[in-house]
Amino acid sequence: MDIWKTSLHVPGIAVSFGISSVLCLGGLPGCAPASNVQMAPPSNHELSREQEQRMTAVLVEAAHATPRSGQPLALLPANGIRWSDVPLAMDKASESVHMAVLRHEDLSDDEVRYDLTSVQGWPATVTVRRLAEAPWVDATVTAGPWPGEDPSETRCRALRSSFLSWMRKFGAIKRVQPLRSGNG
Repeated sequence: MDIWKTSLHVPGIAVSFGISSVLCLGGLPGCAPASNVQMAPPSNHELSREQEQRMTAVLVEAAHATPRSGQPLALLPANGIRWSDVPLAMDKASESVHMAVLRHEDLSDDEVRYDLTSVQGWPATVTVRRLAEAPWVDATVTAGPWPGEDPSETRCRALRSSFLSWMRKFGAIKRVQPLRSGNG
């Protein structure tokens, strides 16, 4: 009760302290009204020696990132280019030349076409092809407003260069390939 006596000398503090004490106590665990929720008792399950050995083997395998097949996961593409990175690279490349991807069309398993537009409304078309040898991917770009003239050709070269650069950057990122349907 000494706290009440000392805080009475400063107006408003005793009232504030009293109200905040009541509010804090209401929020403490165990101070809330009783509920019907029952906590489960702690588990006392013990693994057999065989279960323990299998669990340890699974954990060691996961730590070494080597699947049971014995073949390590290919986190980096063998040639430095991952075809699944094409959409990401095109998004980044178009952004670098102040353009936006409007749509894309898969022409085949090894070819895709992108339609882009600039802030000014000038169109561009990029056709990306997968190659059987280095550099493994290439892009052909045509851009407006005057395809074939110097300002448009400058933008085409910048877009192509940025796209190829982003493909190499994304290809250097370690990642597990997504499962394709039908592969299990």
